[in-house]
Amino acid sequence: MIIPTLFVVAGGSGGHILPALHIAQAWRNHNQTSNIIFFSGSSDVEKKALHNAPVDRIVTMALGKYSLRQWWTLPWRALQATGILIQGLYYCLRYQPERMITTGGLLAIPLGLAAWITRTPLDVYELNVIPGKAIKALMPFASKIYCVFPQSKQYCRWGKRDFSSKCVITHYPLRFTAQDKVVDHAALFERINAALKTHDAQLHFSSSRTTLFIVGGSQGSAFLNNQVKEMIVRHKSLAQRLQVIHQTGSFNETDWQTWYAQQHIPAFTFSYDKRIHEYYKAADLIISRAGAGTLFEIAFFHKPCIVIPLIADTTTHQQENAYAMAERYPALFDVLQQVDVATNPDLLYDHVMQKIAKAVLV
Repeated sequence: MIIPTLFVVAGGSGGHILPALHIAQAWRNHNQTSNIIFFSGSSDVEKKALHNAPVDRIVTMALGKYSLRQWWTLPWRALQATGILIQGLYYCLRYQPERMITTGGLLAIPLGLAAWITRTPLDVYELNVIPGKAIKALMPFASKIYCVFPQSKQYCRWGKRDFSSKCVITHYPLRFTAQDKVVDHAALFERINAALKTHDAQLHFSSSRTTLFIVGGSQGSAFLNNQVKEMIVRHKSLAQRLQVIHQTGSFNETDWQTWYAQQHIPAFTFSYDKRIHEYYKAADLIISRAGAGTLFEIAFFHKPCIVIPLIADTTTHQQENAYAMAERYPALFDVLQQVDVATNPDLLYDHVMQKIAKAVLV
């Protein structure tokens, strides 16, 4: 008996891996007797995202990021990619998967080519408005291009070659269910207060304060962290009103727990927490970057949010995500440009107060 096998390829960040896991789980729900093999990188971020993942096997492959500025590394990257292509051919021929799916990451390019060479159906999922490099590269070889933003179809092309006919509009593969919307605020605050390990009642979470949830992600957290710090220092009155749940990012060096205590603000800080759905539900207001996954999760929990898209030299995908979501959910999302927040020290504070006032009225 041949066991149905699915190949899943995702790497580089949790934003690629977590949705891929959800898609794989949905596939398994329709194929109870099945085999899922997940291909990813070997970084700490990727290992953490895949810890205890509900798959049958995880295959790690090292493919470093390339940069034209570091041109001398390109031959080595090309050699790595060739080696992964050969391994991909081996796995495709050995397991004969029903299909390969990918949500992106550079690893997807050689493995996607292996799928195409072996005539394994390849489904790519673009989770941002503007397709990433890997998804863009694989468009000619893909069987289907699943998009969560209708606007993505206009970007599915190589020059004059138009691949929009392959596009299928779908829902974002959220990791949460309706049950995750049910959260006992009192029990959550009790758990947070126990974790804080402080006897100072002024630093305990309570229902009388406004709960601000700050979601910076991994790469975009530094700017948000600094702007929130400046806002709180400039406006001391916030200490009497706010309590903060703060995802500080993986590359954070500040002891934020101590800093908030010094400002007399109840705060719970972390870099990664699987119970993040509880924090979404508890939040009265969210300040966030514009990763597609985070935005769709905020919309799922129907929370007001101030979005500050990450500015990068190579892509504007977060800006496109932010404006697309603000157009779809105008009552939830306010978009602020990073340069405006940086040059106007009171802009973030003004929007925070406006959002809090609207939440109170509702």
